[in-house]
Amino acid sequence: MSLHSDARAVAVALVVLLWSCGCGASDRPASPTRSSAPVVRAPVVVASDERVAMLLAAYRFELALHASDADRAEFGGFFLDYPAEHEGTFLSAFAWQAPPVRARRYCRITREKAVIDIMTGAPGISFVAEIKSIDGPRALVAMTWYTDQESGAGTMLGMERRPEGWQVTGCEVLWAR
Repeated sequence: MSLHSDARAVAVALVVLLWSCGCGASDRPASPTRSSAPVVRAPVVVASDERVAMLLAAYRFELALHASDADRAEFGGFFLDYPAEHEGTFLSAFAWQAPPVRARRYCRITREKAVIDIMTGAPGISFVAEIKSIDGPRALVAMTWYTDQESGAGTMLGMERRPEGWQVTGCEVLWAR
């Protein structure tokens, strides 16, 4: 595949993901015409607590995918990237996780690009979540994880705010190795 076709495939996948989780559907007028004025929406401002809740839900979803007995035996820790001022919130949310969840500062990256738990010397997995867009009760979060240069993945998570909190409603793998 060429770079152009790869980019096109990613763009199509994102459009499908957005459509499947309903993002953007309310932005379009019911019957577009030349005289229709564009729909202008004020920027969505989401409180810090809401962003933290969204990231917690995204990490909870991703960590559940890595909760196999094999992962528990192989890895010394899961290392998350999160806002430093919310460290207590993140660590308490995953207090009973096995392997243990720690801040990314507790791992090191070797010359071979492997993630190593500095407390145990065991291999680890580094996770990074980034909120890409928020549209009212819907959002997109990019999630990346890797263990070394041979193993990792990047996904786009479609999320929705529900009465019980933020939930992942769709997951599109963008790359994997």
